Amino acid sequence: EFVVYSEKTLRYLAKYGKRSKIHLFYNSGMNREGVKDLKKFLELNQKYLDKISLVGFCSHLSSAEEKTVLNQAQEDKFFRGLLLLREAGYFPTWIHLGNSASALTNNNSLLTAYRPGLALYGYNPLSEEDDNNFYFSSKLQPALRVTSSVVFVQNLEANEPVSYNSSYRAREKTNIAIVPFGYFEGLDRRLSNQGEFLIHDFWAQIAGKVCMNITCLDVGQNNVRIGDRVLLISSDPSAPNSVMAIASLMNTISYEVLVKLQASIHREIVWK
Repeated sequence: EFVVYSEKTLRYLAKYGKRSKIHLFYNSGMNREGVKDLKKFLELNQKYLDKISLVGFCSHLSSAEEKTVLNQAQEDKFFRGLLLLREAGYFPTWIHLGNSASALTNNNSLLTAYRPGLALYGYNPLSEEDDNNFYFSSKLQPALRVTSSVVFVQNLEANEPVSYNSSYRAREKTNIAIVPFGYFEGLDRRLSNQGEFLIHDFWAQIAGKVCMNITCLDVGQNNVRIGDRVLLISSDPSAPNSVMAIASLMNTISYEVLVKLQASIHREIVWK
């Protein structure tokens, strides 16, 4: 099924005569993608719409995690658009406006589907101080953790640098654990000299700049060996290496941390 918001895409799908299933995307006010003048779109494209199956009608809220006047205006416009669609003789099954935040807060009975993203990872899109739905949404549990292994241990003397551009120098004699996980795998360079990961029962800080496929960790005088496991991302929301903590260090949002994890990383599915 295809999300459609341009005449060109609609006409391209219609020419095949296969009655492709589409979800018509309406611009309710975010002004990113979406059909802006729905009435005109329907009038100009009736013969093409008759050659497809319009099974869905959707839009996207610009700030679903907040209570704003714009949110309400978007919702009102969206349902006016749905009415216009029905008056034109189209009755889509799937009516969807909301992402994770909206799925947790919007109980409008006209909506028949949602598009959760962050919530599927088990992370809460709502803030405790902003929404009375926070208690319910806080029951979400992070659905992943990321681990790697030490592949080498480098010994440094005091004042010796490590990694690119000598941005980190050992304050004293120390050991550096080399982990084969870098910005290619999804460990952002903004964590250079900041992030910290768990090895055994102690925290090791990133030493120097995160490299393409390698990150260096200052493990001090702790006994670390090749093959030791390193917890890069914890499923504990309160941990210093949780997705939220990492996002805070990067001055970004949890979404960016999660979507940057490469598809090539080995996955193990654990059912609980």
